[in-house]
Amino acid sequence: HLLTWTVFSLLTVLHLYFNYRACSCLVMRSLNPARYTLVLEHWFSKREAPSPQHINSLEPFVLGCAKGNYTLLMGASIADISLKSDEESLFSGNYVIYIHKGCIRVCFATAATHYDMLEAYYYASLLSRQHRDTGTDGVFRQQKGDPEEVKLLLTSLEKAGWDLSFAPLGAGEIRYSLVK
Repeated sequence: HLLTWTVFSLLTVLHLYFNYRACSCLVMRSLNPARYTLVLEHWFSKREAPSPQHINSLEPFVLGCAKGNYTLLMGASIADISLKSDEESLFSGNYVIYIHKGCIRVCFATAATHYDMLEAYYYASLLSRQHRDTGTDGVFRQQKGDPEEVKLLLTSLEKAGWDLSFAPLGAGEIRYSLVK
């Protein structure tokens, strides 16, 4: 009986180790939240697009090991927002970014594309860096930064070998549509 459990334990450990090695050999060229966060950290510090190989080697193997002061929720509901009359114009684009209870939330319009999602994630990350210690709630943003910088980033990422034809950033299906 002891021999059975010893062999089982040894084979389980070996199985986990070889699965880890096999997964670490993969180079994913799409941007999930963990990879895109690492890409943006690299971009903000060095102003160059990292290769998929470099970012894949840095990606945490265990989910939930990402760092950050804010939780980022892509595809949030606008039901949480209490709009003042002068803030309704913020919904004129394809997304809105706001901070609510220590969470950066991004709402997407029905017309939002995967490039809008990449752009919104960029601005939400920038907002997180700018408001690291303020703890401010209710800060609404359509965009906060230079649109040419985002275009440069996305162009650089494509040249570095990233596949930007889709963006699995966890935006879900929640979308808003304005009725006039």
